[in-house]
Amino acid sequence: WRWLHSYFSYPIEDVNPSGINCLNGIVKIKWLGKKAMTELTPHNPDIVYTYISEIQFDKNADPTECNRMLSCLDPPQQKLFLQTIAAALDLNTIRSFRGREVKALLCKGDGNNGKDTLREAVRMLFGQSMANATVSDFANYDNGRKFSLAKLESASINWSSENSSFNNIDKLQSLKAAITGEPLDMERKGVDEHEMMLHSVFLFNINESPSLK
Repeated sequence: WRWLHSYFSYPIEDVNPSGINCLNGIVKIKWLGKKAMTELTPHNPDIVYTYISEIQFDKNADPTECNRMLSCLDPPQQKLFLQTIAAALDLNTIRSFRGREVKALLCKGDGNNGKDTLREAVRMLFGQSMANATVSDFANYDNGRKFSLAKLESASINWSSENSSFNNIDKLQSLKAAITGEPLDMERKGVDEHEMMLHSVFLFNINESPSLK
């Protein structure tokens, strides 16, 4: 097993790099100063993704249906949502420009308000690089059960659909570290603990606003 690892393992920090691995190529961000441009590059076996998106990239696609879906959000929230999701395309560069200004989103609303539709659309884009760590998983991490956050390794987006316990959300140190990109210890059952750097943006669906100090 160790011999196989020495020959065939791949550095985890190089898995699922920035961009989206689409059906017809890799959508990458090309920076001209602080201006972002998208470009489609061919698939390459040296660029390792653990997922493939369900969509083909087409910069000339008709935006009508996408705009209709986004209309469930008021314009200010729509802009914030799009900026947050877009940051996942190249989070390291965005952080170098904006520091800790990339925030986590608490998505509040009653049923049938569009949250699940938006989440499903993002899942179709990012595939298995979208994780589902809940607030409870972060609470478990702070209490010593670290394997609950192992699902975040190599995740571009974490969007948790069910979150019910928010009594001490502002006391969760692991959640603060994850949102700001600080390292966390990763632990899987039967595997030695190691440090992981998170490159994820975070969204949490909620039904009630938490009490924050």
